[in-house]
Amino acid sequence: MKQDYYADLGVLKTATEAEIKTAYRNLVREHHPDRQGDPVKFRAVAEAYEVLGDPVKRQAYETTNNNARIVDLKGESSALVEEYFRQFTS
Repeated sequence: MKQDYYADLGVLKTATEAEIKTAYRNLVREHHPDRQGDPVKFRAVAEAYEVLGDPVKRQAYETTNNNARIVDLKGESSALVEEYFRQFTS
């Protein structure tokens, strides 16, 4: 199952940076393990903010259909991409 970062933060996909930051701060305070919160939810909120709080990562997330995690194309993945594009250069 793929992660929906907007749902994790409880914001709309059209949320501004300020709205995302406010939602993050409220949820972190609520779910912080030191305050008897849910550590799993805390980590999910932190991960969502790491992506949505950065405009570059947010754009990459949105272009991958809003449901996929951001993937760093290294190693085997980049080899597959290179192989795919090689067919157009011959």
